[in-house]
Amino acid sequence: EYSTNCGTTWSNLAKISKAELANNGYYNTEFHVTNNTQWAAKSYPLNVNVLTSNTFFRMRYRPSDLSNNFYFDNFEINSTP
Repeated sequence: EYSTNCGTTWSNLAKISKAELANNGYYNTEFHVTNNTQWAAKSYPLNVNVLTSNTFFRMRYRPSDLSNNFYFDNFEINSTP
């Protein structure tokens, strides 16, 4: 999600499906990343009006009873894809 008014209101940037989150399959035991091939790169385009000095970003994750570990790394905002 992103906010262009310092967090007063929020807009969805993207929603990631359960299938997208399970990019290494489904495990009934605790999952840990063990090599670089287990990461999935994602890119989301931003409208130029979103990039202001008052823009905040946040990630919300809502696990279920069947959820496993969730890893989020190397978050970057830039002007080129």
